[in-house]
Amino acid sequence: MVYCLAVSLSAIGQQLPGNQPEQDACNALLLCGNSFHTPYSYVGHGTTLDLSVTPCTQSLMIQDKGEDNDMWLRLEVNTAGTIVFELTPVNYLDDYDWAVLNITNGSCSNLSASQVVRCNFNQNAQVTNNGITGLNMTSAETSVQSGTVGHNYCQYISAQAGDVYLIMINNFGYNNNPSSGFTINFSGSTATFNNPNPPTLNNIQNPCSNNNSAIITLNKPVTCASIAGNGSDFSINNGGVVGSAQGINCSGSQGYTNQIRVNFNTPLMPGEYIIEAQTGTDGNTLLDLCDNPLALPDSLHMRVYELNTTETKQICQNQLPYQWHGQTVTQGGQNVAQATFPNIIGCDSVVKLNLIITDTLIGNDNVTICPDALPYAWNGVTVIAAGNHAARYYTLSSGGCDSIAYLNLTVQYPTTTAYQLEGCGEVVFNNHSYTQSRNALDTIISSYGCDSVYAQLAITVHPIDTISQITDTAGCGMVWFKGKEYDNSQTLRDTLRNQYGCDSVYKITNIIVYPNHYEPHYYQVSDCDSVLFENKTYYANQTLIDTFQNILGCDSAIRYVNISPIHFQIILNADPDSPATQVFVRLNLQANDNNYQVLSWQPVNEFPEQNAYAQHFIPVHPGLYTFIVTAQDGNGCFGSDTLLVSVDSLYPNVFMPTAFSPNGDGRNDVFRPYFVNKSGFEVGTFRIYNRYGQLIYRTDASYTEGWNGNYENGQNAEAGVYYYFIDVRFVDGTNLHLKGDVTLIR
Repeated sequence: MVYCLAVSLSAIGQQLPGNQPEQDACNALLLCGNSFHTPYSYVGHGTTLDLSVTPCTQSLMIQDKGEDNDMWLRLEVNTAGTIVFELTPVNYLDDYDWAVLNITNGSCSNLSASQVVRCNFNQNAQVTNNGITGLNMTSAETSVQSGTVGHNYCQYISAQAGDVYLIMINNFGYNNNPSSGFTINFSGSTATFNNPNPPTLNNIQNPCSNNNSAIITLNKPVTCASIAGNGSDFSINNGGVVGSAQGINCSGSQGYTNQIRVNFNTPLMPGEYIIEAQTGTDGNTLLDLCDNPLALPDSLHMRVYELNTTETKQICQNQLPYQWHGQTVTQGGQNVAQATFPNIIGCDSVVKLNLIITDTLIGNDNVTICPDALPYAWNGVTVIAAGNHAARYYTLSSGGCDSIAYLNLTVQYPTTTAYQLEGCGEVVFNNHSYTQSRNALDTIISSYGCDSVYAQLAITVHPIDTISQITDTAGCGMVWFKGKEYDNSQTLRDTLRNQYGCDSVYKITNIIVYPNHYEPHYYQVSDCDSVLFENKTYYANQTLIDTFQNILGCDSAIRYVNISPIHFQIILNADPDSPATQVFVRLNLQANDNNYQVLSWQPVNEFPEQNAYAQHFIPVHPGLYTFIVTAQDGNGCFGSDTLLVSVDSLYPNVFMPTAFSPNGDGRNDVFRPYFVNKSGFEVGTFRIYNRYGQLIYRTDASYTEGWNGNYENGQNAEAGVYYYFIDVRFVDGTNLHLKGDVTLIR
């Protein structure tokens, strides 16, 4: 019997670019555990067509002959036993074909169909067994031909120690979309597989124009989940800092890769570097597909070349035009010329010229002297008076350009100044201390050694007469004093000054903070639906807090009581929710607590597995079906739900309109088939032809989309008569092949 299920495709897998290494048999991913998962979709057959035909060939289509959209896995048997596996698609509508080859004592190259010991090209069009395929202990088939439906399994393999097998897996997504990945599980096998060598760092690449990142290649793929996104799996010397890392082809933590891009926080300066592998902040180093860690220590050498430099030249005005690396430069400035040279690794190295034009150099010599130093001798010139440009001196600069130096001469003559000084207890002037009021004379010497100022001092010294005031202030845990919070005991000092600004009162405040130590006590009170605590009933989560104090009034104990009523709920639903007779209906459970167990299903005679988390049934008669499920969560709370499912009689009829008008008014805009029931049927093919017999529209396994009256290029088809052909299959075995004409009205 054929079942038609409504499916929502919420995600499409990540399709890798063509010619991935694992698409060639000699680069097959080596398996060592009971399970392997890939989130990727593959396209093409790699750089080599390893297997062009298999015993499962039934047609000349390439996807039925050998490898296509494929990837390869490798098994090396360690101990003898049976090999079984299940290949489970992420999207159960994806169609996966596969072949197992025994290459023991052989090579991974020059493969042939004679080495294929098992293959299964079963068609997944009718979605039996949720798209799962593989080897099991009950099937007697060694090969399943392409186009076959419902033969998901082949016979197990009896393996010997030392056997080597290759598994080719062809990816065919649903409705011409990329596949969503798969999991292959060998947990039912009694044979074991060798554990391969750990991964190692292979080489590192940094492009000519990029000193912000580098790409590390490993000798084998590692899991994306083992790569620390903050780059902590790697370190770099010479002041470099690794800031982040991403696996090539990785989408978050899903998938695997043999190339990792490491990004540096700041661009690396030219020089030699060593990148070392280490254990990252995620608690591990890089892990291969078998969770084998990269063996430490491991490192790679990398060199960053100097690619862009600047050369600065200084010339005299009369040296223009200037010749530089075969170029004539007619003026000065920044980046006035540049030259390109290839370096040792073939990267272009650019040198830019900054040209400074020097005219007559003019400088100033600023000199200050005492009066007795006149006349003043400077560069062979005798100067008898101070002033700006008091003398000048001609010479040539080191660059051969004219140079003029001017002397700016200052003579520092002394002055007389009166000072009124006062202070508390002492007055200090020009490093002299005065403790009593008096008049005095002092001389200030300048930095040039000349008498600069004759100071006439009037000094007033105010006496210091102080008293102290001491107070205490205390509190529990903290003290708030003058707008500030103190959480530990300490002494504060404050000074009050008199009208002369001298100290008069020292205020001393002792801050005393008593310890506010308290011991918290936590209690958890839970029950189903409601909680009775201390003669009060609670229906919602709540935390009760009680505080106890000691003899000083400080907190000594706090009680926290978490009230947690447990509201366990389960919801039962049907898919589809409005089925017809003979349609496969799945009963699914949802709960607000994942830790629960199912206790019973009603009617009991319909469901022998009373503790199952999902059920299904196929209604034979129309009518209203009642289902009841009861469950208990991990806290012992019970929940139940009742579901009414209305089942209609199956009417294997199809209505095809004779005309439609795609004018966008929301009525009769699309030409498609109409059914009495909402389920129980499948549209196999649906074709539209024009009057010349040309196919202008087609769809498979869909009836909701329909033809909107346009060609494939989006242009409107002309008004007129068109011819259709449709193939519909019902679950009761009825097959309808309808053809006719429809009028397109514009």
